[in-house]
Amino acid sequence: MVDYLSLTLLDYRTSSTFLATLGVELEPLGFGRHGYREGAVGANVPAVEVYWDGSDGMGSHVRLGGSALRALEVLGVSPADLCSLAADLGARCTRFDWALDTALVGVGDVAALVRAGQVRRYGNRWSVIESDSGASTVYIGARSSMAMMRAYDCAAVHGLEGRVTRLETEFKAERAQVAFRLFVEQGWAAVTGYVRSAFEFLAGADVTNRSRARSAGWWERVCSGAGVLRVSLATAAECSIARCREWVRRQVAGVLRLVSEYEGGDVSWLSEIVSCAKIPPRRRFLLYSGGV
Repeated sequence: MVDYLSLTLLDYRTSSTFLATLGVELEPLGFGRHGYREGAVGANVPAVEVYWDGSDGMGSHVRLGGSALRALEVLGVSPADLCSLAADLGARCTRFDWALDTALVGVGDVAALVRAGQVRRYGNRWSVIESDSGASTVYIGARSSMAMMRAYDCAAVHGLEGRVTRLETEFKAERAQVAFRLFVEQGWAAVTGYVRSAFEFLAGADVTNRSRARSAGWWERVCSGAGVLRVSLATAAECSIARCREWVRRQVAGVLRLVSEYEGGDVSWLSEIVSCAKIPPRRRFLLYSGGV
């Protein structure tokens, strides 16, 4: 299931239209967060946040937590419908969480697999954090990276009997946008395949060559047989550059044409503006991104 979404839309008007279409009523906060001056939360749906009135180019930010997504499903709005609507409105996804529950492995089993090197993963960092209640959460990958998996006892968190381990993969930045587009265009199995390209549990107690090792049988069952789907960051970059062009076309093409006609068709002034502009650091990777 989709367990968390962060979306950036053009402006508050677009965000409010998006949320109103979902059936979400908003209650103003009277203040903002994360660089925005204004904010609101869902009045009838929990775990919904929207922020607006930030600096130029920040747009409006919408956050939908797991509770919001489950509540919207009860109202008849599936994550697939929600994401399709967001994509139609030109939303950019900055966080996309994939989650599956399983009784095939426990949190301790996952930690043991990581320690034994039986995980082919994005990045080298991992950790186990124990709460005051004694419940453990395994983090695979750096929490600040674009892809991180966590495993925890879902049954213990929600006060249920039995063993239910939740495996969550948190995609951020460009990887979130890739997962979002895959979900909209190809469905859940494609996102699961993309998760497998970042994290893969392996069979065998002695994994000497992880690149050639077989996948663990339980992991294959959890993923419902979805194959590994690799998407290069270059592909994501091409999508992002295309979105930049589309934004220019929609937002400033008319003004550019006005000035160009005033200048008698001369566009040298535009070249001067572009040559003096600074590329935002968080977008500079689009110029040289390669395979992942």
